[in-house]
This record gives sequence, C-alpha cells and structure tokens, in this order.
Amino acid sequence: MKRMIAILLALTLVLALTGCSGNKEPSGTITPQTDAPQETTAGPTEEATEATDATVELGDMMGGVYTNAYGGFACSLDENWQYYTAEELQDLSDLTQEKLQDTDLSEQTGKFDQITDMMAENYTDLTTININYTRLGASERLGFALMSEEQLIDTTLQQKDLLVQTYAQAGIDVTSMEKTQVTFLGENHFAIHTAGSIEGTPYYILQLFRYNLGGPYYITLTLASFMEDNTTGLLDLFEAA
Repeated sequence: MKRMIAILLALTLVLALTGCSGNKEPSGTITPQTDAPQETTAGPTEEATEATDATVELGDMMGGVYTNAYGGFACSLDENWQYYTAEELQDLSDLTQEKLQDTDLSEQTGKFDQITDMMAENYTDLTTININYTRLGASERLGFALMSEEQLIDTTLQQKDLLVQTYAQAGIDVTSMEKTQVTFLGENHFAIHTAGSIEGTPYYILQLFRYNLGGPYYITLTLASFMEDNTTGLLDLFEAA
C-alpha cells in the first residue's frame, strides 16, 4: 500500500488542478524519448489540442542519473536508492487504479492522460521521489499560461477539502496542508507541503509543479518521507539540466 501512495498523491493533484474545468477532451499519447528529438505541441490553443496526438520527451536514465529535459532538471541518486523499473511502475499504476475502483476518484482520474515516469525509494532514510506527467486540455493550458506559480499553488489549495478527503481514502490522516517556499535548482519556488500520518507513522509530502509553456504537459514532482521531514533536503539531489 505504501508504495502506491506516491502515485496516488500525484493523481489527486491532477483533480485539484484540472477537475473544475470539466474538460473531457480525448487524451493524447505520451511517447518515450528516442534518439531523435521529439516535438511538443506549442501554445494553449484548441487547434493544438484537437490536432494529432501530442508527444513529449520522458526522462532518461543512465548510470544512476535521471535526466528530464522537458522539466529542465536531473537527479543523481547513490546506491541507497532504488529506481523502479518500467514494469514495476506499470504494476504500481495498475494497483493504484484498482485501489481507486471503489472511490469517487475512479471515474475522475480516467479523464486525464497521465504516466508515472520515475519513482525511486530510499529504504535507509524512508524517503521516496515520484515524477508524474499529466496532459492538459486546451482550457487548462490557457489557465496555466495565465497564472503565476504562486497562483497555481493557491488555486490548488482551494481544493484542499477534496485533497484531504482523498488522502483519507488512501489511509493518510492529514494534519496540515499549506503553501511554502523552497529553493529548487538554485531558484525560489512555491510548493505544497503536507504533514500527516499513515497507521500512526508520521508522513510528510512536498510537491512542486513544472510546466513547460511550449508543451501540453505538466510535471508533478512529489517528495515524501516517513518518520522525519526530509522533504526539503531531497531537493538538493536535483540540478538543472
């Protein structure tokens, strides 16, 4: 169950960010990175959304270093970390959707094209890193383009009750959820920090958004830790790419 939580957290934020728009347009397709560069659909327009399936570069893994050109960051993890394979990520996604079948999220999450691109777990420090892609419809893309990062966080937190309720369905008892400022890639950014517990064990979550204005996808970066709040420390593992 605990391994599914990081994916579920990202899925829940999708609803908070885009659920109010009522956008039910057909989803696009995320295409893995190849030797040839992939092009992304440009601009928040209806024409772009209705065009052929958009593509986007996923992260690349080499020598223990995860590089995400679309998000503009890289992450180097030592031997204490275990990266999940593509097959393991798919299994976790399937288990998460199965877990959601009896909840209000089941139908809603099916409206959005999403993929978990990377998940890593540190069994020593009891921490996890999760990177999730979500495709935006035309209305959401226009909304994202017009909002600052802080406004995006504020808009998400307007759905705080939904988030807390959903976390409760996943077994997370939330005690606080608030906007915070962090340093990521040497710059100040706004993020959402959540504190709670799972079966009495303290659990902390830090989530940031990366949106490339040239493409139709946004990235949710979810950092989580058990027992002690090490979430901001995990940001030091990232560098610009």
